[in-house]
Amino acid sequence: MHSPRKNPPATPDFSLPIDAGGRIIYFSIQGNRYLLNGHTGTFHADLPLWTESAAKALDFPRAIQASALRMLYRDELGSKEFIQELRLLKNGFHHVLREEPRKLEFDRSVYPRIINVYLSHGCNLACRYCTNQQGSFGGPVSFMSVETAQCVVNFISRIVLSEQHDFISVNLFGGEPLLNPEATLTIASGLQNLNHIKLKTKVHLILSTNGTIYNKKIFDIFAEYPQFSSVLISLDGSKTVHDLNRPFPDGTTGSYDTVVENLKEIIRTAVPYSVTCVVSSPHDYISAAEELHKIGLKRVEIKPRLDHVHGAGALPDAVDSEFELWRRNYLAYTEYYLNHLDTPSPVMHVDRYSLMGEYINLIGTSNDPPTTLACGVVAVKIGITADGTIVPCEFLQGDEKFKLGDVGRGFDDKKFYEFEQWIFKKGQHRTDVEKCRNCFAKRVCACGCYAVSFDKSGQLVPCEDSMCRVIKERTKIDLYFISELKKRHPKFFARFTGTPVT
Repeated sequence: MHSPRKNPPATPDFSLPIDAGGRIIYFSIQGNRYLLNGHTGTFHADLPLWTESAAKALDFPRAIQASALRMLYRDELGSKEFIQELRLLKNGFHHVLREEPRKLEFDRSVYPRIINVYLSHGCNLACRYCTNQQGSFGGPVSFMSVETAQCVVNFISRIVLSEQHDFISVNLFGGEPLLNPEATLTIASGLQNLNHIKLKTKVHLILSTNGTIYNKKIFDIFAEYPQFSSVLISLDGSKTVHDLNRPFPDGTTGSYDTVVENLKEIIRTAVPYSVTCVVSSPHDYISAAEELHKIGLKRVEIKPRLDHVHGAGALPDAVDSEFELWRRNYLAYTEYYLNHLDTPSPVMHVDRYSLMGEYINLIGTSNDPPTTLACGVVAVKIGITADGTIVPCEFLQGDEKFKLGDVGRGFDDKKFYEFEQWIFKKGQHRTDVEKCRNCFAKRVCACGCYAVSFDKSGQLVPCEDSMCRVIKERTKIDLYFISELKKRHPKFFARFTGTPVT
């Protein structure tokens, strides 16, 4: 069970904007003080107590401010330089507040390296929170043919043989891909064969399944190269919660027992796996984690759920009415996992690992890389639908302007160019609107998901305000986690980031 910190912070968490726009904030989590320049991505951790006084003093009336700052100059080493930095930021004179450069074009000569393949636009479960309507995205149920699956293998093989990347990631998805075993087997075996012939580019093969179907022949393919393969299985914590969330279509039968039995066999036969646990209201992440730990799982992902059904135009519910409950539970889970790493055999939580890519690559450098296209649609990743159509991502499908080619003939240059121009004109510059331009979290969220935005409004607009509030708070808590991980668990930090222990 989770044990609370022995010395809880004496003062509540706070957040102070430094510059006029709010791109730079001074904040406290669990009594630790941080400075985040969300404009350029510079993050300072473990600031001393006196920096709080300095930040607050700059908002005092002039006479009181001068007196307070003189006292800090006298008593605290380095305070004068720090306060001068804060003053420049507050007055808008600091060089780091310059406008950031933009990425003005795709590198069209480089293939994407993340590919989501939809083998089944249909599912054998009726999950109550499904974001893609059982894989159909509002369209008819359909399955990829074996012939199309072979074209997918040929298309991806061309990317691998180009040797442009050290690895590419291919996620076999649905609906439920194991409802289409022949096509799934064709792609899995064809891509694993590329790993057998020892090419420079490795294929990281992923199968995303609800865990209700056990297919030994397919799972054996994933076991051939465990370092390059993973079967992702959905299990939502306890039997009660899972069966409520993930019933069979009759609505009366839960899938928990079936999934757990199949998981046991997967573990017994050394198939590389990870379990994804979706957690919705009341946001009890710790209980969900402990239920998974009880089963003996070694690799799990705790995944917060925000309501949105693609193709239905529903507004996302960003726990607006439960914000304080969500914040308290998310912070408690963050602390829980930091403590869990002290146990003799800690479980790998993939969601904590993925934060390193989400934040370390964006936060922690004073350099100004070009602003990316949010999630990297087309520039980094693509989706392939059941009929072999290439789309920017799996959620941007069904509209003619999102069809970028097919796996038989490759990319359609004209369609690619039209999509490219649409993204640049309508999507990439969402950060120019005031609430995004002056937001410390913009480098993390990039104004939200294109697909959710387009599905809801028909235009590429920034996040809803309720979603912004959650993202801002999550950014601060996640940075607290990364900072504490580096300080309290340097070996795990090195493992998560791939950096040597210093």
